[in-house]
Amino acid sequence: MLRRNIAFVCTVLIGFACAPANATDPDFEALRAAYIASQDGSQSLSSGIEDVDRFLESHPNHPAAVTYKGSLKTMMARDSFFPWTKLANLKEGLDLIDEAVEQVDNAEPTDGFSIRTEVLMVSGITNAGIPKMFGRRSVAQQNFLAILKSPDSDRLVDFQKTTIYAWMAVLTADSGPEESEDYLRKARAIMPDVAETIWSKR
Repeated sequence: MLRRNIAFVCTVLIGFACAPANATDPDFEALRAAYIASQDGSQSLSSGIEDVDRFLESHPNHPAAVTYKGSLKTMMARDSFFPWTKLANLKEGLDLIDEAVEQVDNAEPTDGFSIRTEVLMVSGITNAGIPKMFGRRSVAQQNFLAILKSPDSDRLVDFQKTTIYAWMAVLTADSGPEESEDYLRKARAIMPDVAETIWSKR
């Protein structure tokens, strides 16, 4: 499932790239492009992590960069051959993502999308794609709900709204069927094709 999340993360990030608040640092824009390139196969995951590490040398603890690295590490876990390597990469990736989410928990809203929202979105999609046995679905739910309750919720583009609603439908399908149906109805009303693609991941 994690592999099938790649296109959604890349497309969702396009909306953030157009946001004024996130377009002021050319180094960060280049980093986002490198992250997307590593996800869609234009460059290797290891190259993407190297790009993040270089960025972090001059921007220590930048929350979005830390989240990118964590997300790339979970993808390395997906592609690793040995089980112990998979688990090591997965743990490192999730720890980095959790660290970044905690860092932006009290971030102030901005005139455009806040870095907090971008961190939460990448975290939510990444965690939603982790196999259910690892117990990360509740984390994904918390991430998406935090976005919906934030000032940035009114600035989300249709693809981002649909992604959140459809994933929430998937994540609540077992525990709250009525709630799940409500989220799915909202997603289908915006972009039905995207909603159905994500819903198929349940």
